[in-house]
Amino acid sequence: MRVLYQVLLGVMITCLSFTISAQPPNVDSLKQLLKTLPQDTNRAKVLGDLGWYYVFRDSQTSADYSKASLELAQKLNFQEQIAKANKSMGVLHDILGNHAKAVEYFFTALKIYESLGHKQGVATLNNNVGTAYTHLKDQETALKYYFKALKMNQQRKNTRRIGKNYNNIAVSYDKLEQFDKARLFYEKSLAIKRGFNDQKGMAITTMNIGGIYRKQGRLDSAEIRFLASYKTFKGQQDVRGQMLALGQVLSLKHQQKKWIEVLEVAQQIFPLIQKVRAYGQFARTYSMMSDAYYNTGQYKKAYEHFKQAATYRDSIDVEARVRKMEALKFGFELEKKEQQNKLLKKEKALKEAQLSTKEEHIARQRLWIVMVCLGLLLSTLLATVLYRQRQQKQKTNELLQQQKDEITTQAENLKQANFEISAINENLNASKQVIEQKNQDLTASINYAQRIQMALLPLTERIDQAIPENFILWKPRDIVSGDFYWFDEVDGKLVLAVVDCTGHGVPGAFMSMLGANLLTQIISQRKVTIPGEVLSQMNQHIYQNLKQGTTQNHDGMDMSLVCIDKAAQQIQFAGAFHSLLAFQNGEKQEIKGDRASVGGNQTHIPEAYSTYTLDVSQSTTFYLYSDGFPDQFGGPHNKKIGSGKFKSFLQEIVALPMSEQHQLLTKFLSEWISEAGQSQTDDVLVFGACIGEVLS
Repeated sequence: MRVLYQVLLGVMITCLSFTISAQPPNVDSLKQLLKTLPQDTNRAKVLGDLGWYYVFRDSQTSADYSKASLELAQKLNFQEQIAKANKSMGVLHDILGNHAKAVEYFFTALKIYESLGHKQGVATLNNNVGTAYTHLKDQETALKYYFKALKMNQQRKNTRRIGKNYNNIAVSYDKLEQFDKARLFYEKSLAIKRGFNDQKGMAITTMNIGGIYRKQGRLDSAEIRFLASYKTFKGQQDVRGQMLALGQVLSLKHQQKKWIEVLEVAQQIFPLIQKVRAYGQFARTYSMMSDAYYNTGQYKKAYEHFKQAATYRDSIDVEARVRKMEALKFGFELEKKEQQNKLLKKEKALKEAQLSTKEEHIARQRLWIVMVCLGLLLSTLLATVLYRQRQQKQKTNELLQQQKDEITTQAENLKQANFEISAINENLNASKQVIEQKNQDLTASINYAQRIQMALLPLTERIDQAIPENFILWKPRDIVSGDFYWFDEVDGKLVLAVVDCTGHGVPGAFMSMLGANLLTQIISQRKVTIPGEVLSQMNQHIYQNLKQGTTQNHDGMDMSLVCIDKAAQQIQFAGAFHSLLAFQNGEKQEIKGDRASVGGNQTHIPEAYSTYTLDVSQSTTFYLYSDGFPDQFGGPHNKKIGSGKFKSFLQEIVALPMSEQHQLLTKFLSEWISEAGQSQTDDVLVFGACIGEVLS
């Protein structure tokens, strides 16, 4: 976890160091404007704005725009834009890991800002220089420039920048293992963030202070800070922040060898890791859980978690190598372009020198003619002049030959660089092919699982034949689904179930196979048609089959089940956290099921589930559904649809044919998701039916 803490420090110092100017409000409009601008200062500014916009988004594009801005500004002697362009190039090189080159660009910008008397620019560049030296692991030099920036911001009373300076100073003291000083400056930064009510910034700094306490061996104080940071992140609904804070707590418990608490915290952190897809944290968590299981005598689980940690570490190593190769490739290409520019300039200088030599030769001939005309009286002087000119020409030729040799050497260096770039490209392509093959294998396996799941679902033709007026809206979030529906006709009764298993994707699909199999055994084979009794037997089977009394397995399912008795003209219903929504003569009636899942995390098996009866002697439309539709995020305010809004929409469309209801529900869900730019968050299953004709 020390690596995790260092990564967090790196993210903090990068975010706090680069003072980002207001990004262009519309990049496309700036690109259009660029096409109309002449080679003036406005064009140099727009090029610079586009270069800065792409610094953290697209390294190559940023470099192209920034270099173009720099060259135009130098041609126009536009000093302020020269400084800005050098700053952008410095930030870009620092991000790519070329910190020494970044320092060169930063110093160039700093000297210009000093000459212009631009105090804020000087303060910002001092901070940038400090950042580059931090990355070069020269903390003493970094502190020198951080304190310069701090002094200037204090003079200007720029409180927010003072807070950032305090934070960067604390990072350097932390790396120097001067922990008391580091904690002092973190506390100063925290006080400023409190003044601005910067909740996220307060949470990050509090976690950093916890890290200092941990390095000092003050583990209780460290845990207090980590938990306080987690609480703040949770209040801000910052999932990544919650994960980082709990990761620190997990590492602390591992350090203290509190193995039971390690496992408890790991269970809390797993859902957060899955949401942000932090594979590095997966590897660390599985590794610490493996240690915990090993030290508590659970060797099988220790081995399983050790394998999981190794798998995630291998994936991380592959991705890291790809990113490193891409960074090296970009650095080589940038250096190659700079060398090409130098080569072009030297070729231009060579041509100018050759032209100068030709003009000198003409001048010498004219001078000789004039000297001859003057006569022998000036012959001695002419000889002296000719001798000196000959010496000058010899020096010029030597200089030209030297420049030619330099150009030849640089051309050979460029050729070698091209060979190295080609080798890097080959390595990148090989890594890419490995990753693509793994993705193809994984996708093929899941697609095959989808075909198996589809085969287990009842044929819609059977349902249509038994209940002509019906629709099924089934939209898995992933390729396979944890939601499924089930149907059969037993002894003249129609039995239908809508089931929402724990999880979605592959885990949910496994549970759906177990659920469908149990429904077939209990209803189709044993002829049990009383809904409450069916749920009770399923609960017992899941509890026994998954050994939930002795294992840590808490998987289960929420479901609704109806039995349509055509002879008695009634529906029997039982639900586990599901409801039956029915409409008769335009009146809505909702029957809520028991507040207990089938299987899952229960301290005891319920004795029985309730069975409710609904008279359907008159035309009745009813709906069964999982929580995927009401819980979908989206809309104008990026919120859930909600149970109330969903039921109201059903009441609006209940009189329409079932096929139209299916279309309208599908359209409503699609527009709700796309309006907020969201993606589907859960499996969706809605069943609707009108049973007037079935009973007649």
